[in-house]
Parts: sequence; C-alpha cells; structure tokens
Amino acid sequence: MRFLMDYIEGDHYFRIDKSRPEHNLERARNQLKLAKEIEKNEIKIKRIINKLLIKLNYDNAYLIRLDE
Repeated sequence: MRFLMDYIEGDHYFRIDKSRPEHNLERARNQLKLAKEIEKNEIKIKRIINKLLIKLNYDNAYLIRLDE
C-alpha cells in the first residue's frame, strides 16, 4: 500500500526515474500480485518452512500448523 499511496501523493517517499512516471504504481501492482501468489501457495510455503525447521532441529513447538 505504501507504493500506491506514494504514487497518489506525488512520489515523495520512494524516488522514481522521471522516464517512468508510474513506477510506484507498477511497484504497487507487483506487490499485490506477490501477495496473491503467497496466499495461493500458503500451504506449500508452510510445508517448506516446516521441512527446514525440522532439518535444522527446531523443536516441534516451532512448526507451523497447516490447518489454519
């Protein structure tokens, strides 16, 4: 949301190249796409994290529940 707000408010927080006046709008769109992909793959991501935690010998209390 920060990129979108910066775009709306005139690009004062995140500087942009003048040749790309909608750069912060592009950034906002990319962040929204990334969030959708993370949501879509949430269970896969949690499984990967759990496998890594197990491999690193973390206690089971640190494992992420998959049914949330």
